[in-house]
Amino acid sequence: MFPITHTFKRKIKKKTLEINYLNASIHLALEKALVDNVLIVNSEIHFKNALFNKQSRNHFMTNVDKGYFKIDNTSGQLIYHISMKRVFYFNFFFVLMISLFFKSLLFSCLFFGVICMLTWTITVIRHSRFLNKLVNKF
Repeated sequence: MFPITHTFKRKIKKKTLEINYLNASIHLALEKALVDNVLIVNSEIHFKNALFNKQSRNHFMTNVDKGYFKIDNTSGQLIYHISMKRVFYFNFFFVLMISLFFKSLLFSCLFFGVICMLTWTITVIRHSRFLNKLVNKF
């Protein structure tokens, strides 16, 4: 559901790669990104990020709650799905505090929209680059 979740699709260049190799490469990339709770099931890799973990607040995985990688054998694509619910909840709480201070509903709604869209745009760009680097390794 836009804008809380986003799905990326990238074509894998070599179709002859084994699923085990792809899973191991993706798992290694997630470990380097300090992601918590990585689970491999068949051709899917699911992950969850804890609220307080080793990542700094500018780390590209900080805004992601959970996600998965899926290898589509028929189209030769790598599908990457991320969820950013926690970021929107924090932004909403922050905007509620701002609205209590300024007492303006219009200002609060505009502020919420701007903050959420900036966060969403930055997160999508960062994860698109992450996926491009990952696919280029294959």
